[in-house]
Amino acid sequence: MKNKYGSGLRRAGSRVLFKISVILLSVLIVFSVVSFLFFRRSQNRLIQRSKDQLVEYKVELIDSANNYLINAINMIQKLTVPDASPQSIQKDIEEGASEESITPAQRVVNDILQSMVENRLFEYDLAVFTTTAGSGSEMAIVNSSNDEFMYEQLPPELVGFISGEVGGNPEGEDEGSQVSYMLVEGGFPELSLDGEYLVTAYMFKPDSAESDFYYIGFTPMHDELAAINSFYSSERNNINLMLGLILGGSIIVLIIITFLFLNYLIRRKITRPIDELSAAAGHAMEGDIDVEV
Repeated sequence: MKNKYGSGLRRAGSRVLFKISVILLSVLIVFSVVSFLFFRRSQNRLIQRSKDQLVEYKVELIDSANNYLINAINMIQKLTVPDASPQSIQKDIEEGASEESITPAQRVVNDILQSMVENRLFEYDLAVFTTTAGSGSEMAIVNSSNDEFMYEQLPPELVGFISGEVGGNPEGEDEGSQVSYMLVEGGFPELSLDGEYLVTAYMFKPDSAESDFYYIGFTPMHDELAAINSFYSSERNNINLMLGLILGGSIIVLIIITFLFLNYLIRRKITRPIDELSAAAGHAMEGDIDVEV
């Protein structure tokens, strides 16, 4: 009698202990997964913040030199081209656009832009000036560091960006940051630019000119962004491994401690008293009525 009921109770206690352990393990696994996802999200925010800071740093460098650069280009253009003025230069651009040829005034600017690219000023791969002059309502390239793109229409993505985002300083006064920018992951196949590019754009209006001009620079960002991703990827793998080991070890230790504690608790509070009761009942059935329960 004692062995039959005692072994049954022990099996019941083991089942209860097993169920409690499974529930606890499930809770710990869910907690670990949530913690990992939260930590991973924090890592992604840190990576994005690093990229944003890199972009902002490059934009500040470009912005600090923009007014000086454009004023210098205008001065060189006027000194190089006889009788140059904003009106005559714009007229040359309109005539060049109608014939799709490069005028002397444009050649001066193109050579400057080409020299900037060759000497890695601002790390440009391409620098252009655009306007709507001489090209209807479409925005076309009227100066370029690469003659191949002269009078080409801007990609729609750039047109939308310039129309909606680009500000400037038409009056030539210092009003703080004037550069608008965007980071494009897919590049611009129309301009033979593939990969991530930082596009910086600046709008200005020469004295007495009828049209607004936009100065646009294309800075490659693939190598810098790839370096950031590679660094954080390596560090993230190390951190994830360490986090996995810590969480896994913690779960195992907690399961063992909980299992031992529950086993002790069940044996002391449930199994042992019932074993004693079963033994007393066995004695009573054998005729020992003096047994105490």
